[in-house]
Amino acid sequence: MSHQSRVLPSKIWAGAVPTTLTYEALDRLCRPSPPPNSPHGMTASNQPLSELSPLERFLGCIYMRRQMQRFIQNEATVRNTKTIQIDPVN
Repeated sequence: MSHQSRVLPSKIWAGAVPTTLTYEALDRLCRPSPPPNSPHGMTASNQPLSELSPLERFLGCIYMRRQMQRFIQNEATVRNTKTIQIDPVN
């Protein structure tokens, strides 16, 4: 198996540059496997880890990152509006 790395331009649209995959590479991306750096697919408390494909891990990370960014942004907005509000004097 030979691995060819590619150089992407440092532009925002660089992710839009398509990558040609072989059937073998696509199969490897979609095949469930234990998480990296996990001895025998077990947690520290000897619980079995669920096997996900590398593509599922990647997409899950992207989803969680966006959700966390949205949550943090909403939390910051709520805090800012609470500090800006002034209680009316009766």
